Amino acid sequence: MEPVIIPREDLDRYSCPICKEVLPKRVQISPCNHEVCQECSKHISKNCPVCREAFQTSDLINLDKTQEYTSMKTSCSCGLTLPITDYSAHADECWVVQDENEKTKSNLLDKTKMKETVNRATFTCPFCKTPNLERAALVDHIVTQHHHQKGVCPICVAQPWGDPNYVTTLSSHLKLRHKYDYDTYTDYDKEDDAILRQVMEQSKSAGFHSNSQNFPVAEPAFSQDQDADDEIMRQILELSKQEQ
Repeated sequence: MEPVIIPREDLDRYSCPICKEVLPKRVQISPCNHEVCQECSKHISKNCPVCREAFQTSDLINLDKTQEYTSMKTSCSCGLTLPITDYSAHADECWVVQDENEKTKSNLLDKTKMKETVNRATFTCPFCKTPNLERAALVDHIVTQHHHQKGVCPICVAQPWGDPNYVTTLSSHLKLRHKYDYDTYTDYDKEDDAILRQVMEQSKSAGFHSNSQNFPVAEPAFSQDQDADDEIMRQILELSKQEQ
């Protein structure tokens, strides 16, 4: 069989959208037909990582594309032609590719004017280092596997306002603080102060309510004077003490 040459710029069509590796053992999410590698499929739950469409475990279909991928090759800038499944490992070591990457970086905007790119879609367990966990999967993993253990929240650290030194009981913290995905509500293009201001303004109108575990969480009465922001922050810090 004649090999099929796949341009390097098209390799994303065959790579896992989570780990970016080209792996023949894949899982198809039948409602939307997006695919992830089998390893990453162990760490997704309820929603497709590409389009966010909901799915059930019964919707996952195991695929083996070994034969199909074996006939596919791609060409590196160094002149080597190799299977698409081997390109990622080769690119990590190829000095020609590394040189191309450095030239690309030099053509980008001034680094002082660029915001750091942070993966806020998947997280790594801080205890057992299980990777590529979406928020809901991380919450379930910590609650079931590391209940009552203390550590730094990987979701909080990924946020612009995250404190990498803040240690808390993660099972309680995650259930209390991370019931939804931040990117649904947060504009990461805003400056840190603007984001904090937005959260505080929303807190004034929303207040705090009892959570699903029926922990007693008081609803504060916010003052309307110029000290309202300080009062909000004080009450937020008081709530944080419940997590210790």
